[in-house]
Amino acid sequence: MIKLLIVDDEEVVRDGIRLTIDWLSNGIEVCGEAEDGNQALELIHELKPDILLMDIRMPLMNGLQVIEAVYAAQIPLKFIFLSGYDDFSYAQQAMKFGASAYLLKPCMPEEILDTILKVKSELQDQQSRKEMYESLQLKFTENLPFLKEKFLVKLIHNEANTNQHLVENFEVFKLAIDPTGPINVAIIQIDDHLVLKDTLENKEVELIKIAVKKIINEIIEAAYCCEVFEHKNDFIILAAVDGDPDRYNRLLDQIKASIKRLLGFTVSVGVGRIYDDFSHIHRSYMEAVKSIDARFLLGTDSLIHFEDMTYEEVEEFIYPIQAEKNVLSSLKTGNALELSSRLELFFTTISRDTSSKDHMLKSCLMLCLSLYHIGVEMNMKTDDIFGQGLSSIDNILKLGTLEQIKEKIGLITHSFLEQTLNRKSSNKIIESSLKYIAENYDKDLNLDKVANSIYINPGYFCLLFKKTVGTNFIDYLNKIRIEKACEQLKDIHAKSYEVAFKVGYSNEKYFYQIFKKYTGMTPTQYRESIQA
Repeated sequence: MIKLLIVDDEEVVRDGIRLTIDWLSNGIEVCGEAEDGNQALELIHELKPDILLMDIRMPLMNGLQVIEAVYAAQIPLKFIFLSGYDDFSYAQQAMKFGASAYLLKPCMPEEILDTILKVKSELQDQQSRKEMYESLQLKFTENLPFLKEKFLVKLIHNEANTNQHLVENFEVFKLAIDPTGPINVAIIQIDDHLVLKDTLENKEVELIKIAVKKIINEIIEAAYCCEVFEHKNDFIILAAVDGDPDRYNRLLDQIKASIKRLLGFTVSVGVGRIYDDFSHIHRSYMEAVKSIDARFLLGTDSLIHFEDMTYEEVEEFIYPIQAEKNVLSSLKTGNALELSSRLELFFTTISRDTSSKDHMLKSCLMLCLSLYHIGVEMNMKTDDIFGQGLSSIDNILKLGTLEQIKEKIGLITHSFLEQTLNRKSSNKIIESSLKYIAENYDKDLNLDKVANSIYINPGYFCLLFKKTVGTNFIDYLNKIRIEKACEQLKDIHAKSYEVAFKVGYSNEKYFYQIFKKYTGMTPTQYRESIQA
């Protein structure tokens, strides 16, 4: 309800305005009346009206002085002036202080109501805009941590706006780092992150991440302006490293040691180079990515600096592609003896060409991924071979010796080979059944007879047929018979009932039903269509 305060030194005018208009039905409450400017100011502070309908010329304090006092006090209030004087200077001053309207006495009630309703509409629009802004502001505040993290991710990927708006964004998100100062990017990874995910509830994993982030913040923030955030299960540190880089390295070592002591697992750290110019943040990040990737070769619980990585430390290793191709070829052909010897040759090759456990593990994982790819291409039941969500490959990551990995991959290839051989056997059974149907479709044929002809259980044959052919036995048999019937109906001398009998239907009416189901026409209509 909008509140209206009426101010006029003439009581009869105030009464007329209040009594001749049905204010309540228009959503307006007359909250009070005043006979002069001083009283009006007191009621404004006390009643807090939304609209002030006020005469300009009044004793003690005129209307313009009232609006000037309200304006100075920054009270949100809409003014509508009444005056018996068509004085431009009054109107000009009134509008200067933000008056919404200027009405000349005498005014008709309809004119006053229309003016106030317009002002009421403006107030409601203002309120709606205010509520919308407050709602957006609240949502922004609630989502600030997410938006901040999103901005930081864009920053390291070189997707953030790097012009003059960059500083403004830093201020909006209250970032601790200086966009004009030095920068370094470091990446921290939990070494056994997959193991934690497998063994702990999601809530526990999230609590561990919070704990890791807390440790990082406490150690780094004590020495450097920094931002720490999570990205793709990694913890990214953006630090304004200046001065002695060895001090920063000692802090990173301290983070590793603290996480290991307090949380019971190890982390590795990849560190990019330190740059004096913040615009090189993406370069530092990509160097940190390359550094943390080297953990696969250098081992867990590592602190790896990009500038320390050399050819000798990260030795080149050539993956045995031909040995892999030979393994995959044996799987496709289903040759078990050949597969065993070729798999053994693959492991002999990788153990001969490198002494690095990580290189061997990488080669084994690459072989598994190639096996999975072939399995998908051959439409195998990959979950039966590799487990739900490739759990077998995850398990390989947890194995400690080459012999254990060898044994695990042996089980995978055995399961793969079993499916290949079963499929070959199934295909031979179906080929025999299709041949039998083609030779006997014109006889009294059913599923049991076909199954007995190839010496397998009818129930198993029914499932195998549907799975292999893509349709059930009856639909397939009817399709063959109708195709043969269509060929015979080309002979204008052939009777429909004779054709029905020749393709295996003893009931002419049933033949008509099936024929129309598969062709959309009766036999007579079909014959007419091919003769037209």
